[in-house]
Amino acid sequence: MSGFLSTSRNIHVALAFAGQSLPSDDFQAVIFEITADPSLATIAFADIQSKAQIKDEEEVLFNLNAVFKIGSITFNSTTNIWSVKLTATDEGSEKVQAYMIWIKQELDEHTPLIYFGRILLFELGQVDQAKRYYEMLLKSLSYDHADIASIYNSIGHVYRCSCDLNLALKHFELAYEIRRKRLLPDHPHIAGSLYNLGDINIRIGNYDRALKYYQEVLDMDEKNYPGNHHNKAGTIKNIGRVYTYKYDFYNASVNLFRAFDMFKRALPPDHPHIARCLGCIGNMYEKKGEFDRAINYYHQQLNMEEQCWPPDHPNCWANLDAVVNTYKKMNNIKKALDICQEKLNVLKNTLGETHPCISRTLIIMANALSDENPNEAIKHYEQVVSIIQQTTLAEPLLMAKCFTSMSCLYRRQDMLEDAMIFELKALDLNRQTLPSDHTHFAKNLRNIGIYYRSMNNRSQALRYFNDSMSIYRAHYGPDHEDVKIVQTDINELNENQV
Repeated sequence: MSGFLSTSRNIHVALAFAGQSLPSDDFQAVIFEITADPSLATIAFADIQSKAQIKDEEEVLFNLNAVFKIGSITFNSTTNIWSVKLTATDEGSEKVQAYMIWIKQELDEHTPLIYFGRILLFELGQVDQAKRYYEMLLKSLSYDHADIASIYNSIGHVYRCSCDLNLALKHFELAYEIRRKRLLPDHPHIAGSLYNLGDINIRIGNYDRALKYYQEVLDMDEKNYPGNHHNKAGTIKNIGRVYTYKYDFYNASVNLFRAFDMFKRALPPDHPHIARCLGCIGNMYEKKGEFDRAINYYHQQLNMEEQCWPPDHPNCWANLDAVVNTYKKMNNIKKALDICQEKLNVLKNTLGETHPCISRTLIIMANALSDENPNEAIKHYEQVVSIIQQTTLAEPLLMAKCFTSMSCLYRRQDMLEDAMIFELKALDLNRQTLPSDHTHFAKNLRNIGIYYRSMNNRSQALRYFNDSMSIYRAHYGPDHEDVKIVQTDINELNENQV
């Protein structure tokens, strides 16, 4: 348990509480029946009836970090209440203790106000809820509040997760300026701001500037954390990421494996930071063309993150995409599809047939099939559209992603009119949801430009390529891959005219 657990010796008290809950598709009433041996070393529990305000509840309180084994799960159709039998145990207490040390470090670095939003954003992947929460704090607190810089910083993280890099950078810079005025030069929050600015510069392709930021952060980390620490390991990992993008694989490897070793010393054995580092190592090997090594690390990342995150966390399906794309490069589509089907079965059993994660997994499967079996891929895309239309949750961005994938498939089949129709649908959905300069638009506009070029409509192709370029240049540096690709499109169009 992550908090103190209040229980009762009297099952009728528990049944009374459980009976107040009306079962639905999202919530079920559950009774936990606990057996606990007082001789256990790591479990403490006490009868507090004499101290409790409500004497009839016969309350027994279990300590923080108590660990339980599940014995059985049964459903009572008469009461509509599930019964879960638990047995207190010492097993796994070492892992729990390691996580408690990690959580204490997190709470030392972030106030409870900020930490709650971080749980929403990073641990649960609830980007929209985190955004609403931080914006509420921003409206509620005065500008001189001690947490105001961290709120701006956290909103920067929200926009980064939404791929809105301009707004992310704006909020990270706001946080940095406030922190510079209020904090000592080597304060960990100053280092945190520089770290975030480095991350944005990686994403926009300014690798030398990113490296400069991370070197500054590492100098501060060496002072603030003389031993093994997850913050220092994170900085070293990102230095390795920069070298990966610069195709300096020797320095990438040195830094990534140094970070991996430090993470393992500083964190519990299954932790999101370790998983992300595994993914960075996989990405390095993928860029080197060593796909067997890459797939090994991607699998380790995926397996670990499935232990760390809820099944609908965005990281889970994003990393599944990396695994599938690598198998596709290895010409092993069957293995890619087998993994997708395995994940799909788990998700359907856990989340139901119409959850957005089902749609995301089907899109990944369809993308894998698109070259070898386009008809089957179209069936998967159409299934996605059907699922999204059935659900009560609006998923315009997911639908737009599906339409763009369908559009690209139709283009490869030389079905340009269908390709154009679905790309325009994707563009329209993105316009309903995203700011007008979002990079998703740049991708839509480039695709439309490609279709016009294939239709020999040079003027319209050039118009859409230029519009795409304007958005990419507003977000990225001149050396970013997307900028270079669209510039090549424009150059080739001009050369063909000559």
